[in-house]
Amino acid sequence: MGRQILSELRRSPRIVSRFPLVLISDGAPVVAFTAVISRHGAMVIAGESYPSGAHVEMQNQKTKESTPCRVVWIGGQDRPGLYKLG
Repeated sequence: MGRQILSELRRSPRIVSRFPLVLISDGAPVVAFTAVISRHGAMVIAGESYPSGAHVEMQNQKTKESTPCRVVWIGGQDRPGLYKLG
């Protein structure tokens, strides 16, 4: 399918944007950043992989605002040591 058709099937538009994050779970905080965001979620690049269904706290490094999140998609390694999560 063409990109225009795929974008019409999405619940909300996607924006390519990079924000520095910290993911906080049972273990140590993990440095991460956003890659793509929408009203319904985000693709995050993180220094650690989490299993699907894992609950993490996602904190904006600049504003210190945070929100609870759940991992729903695992995209594998983006580069060595960096993992794609949705």
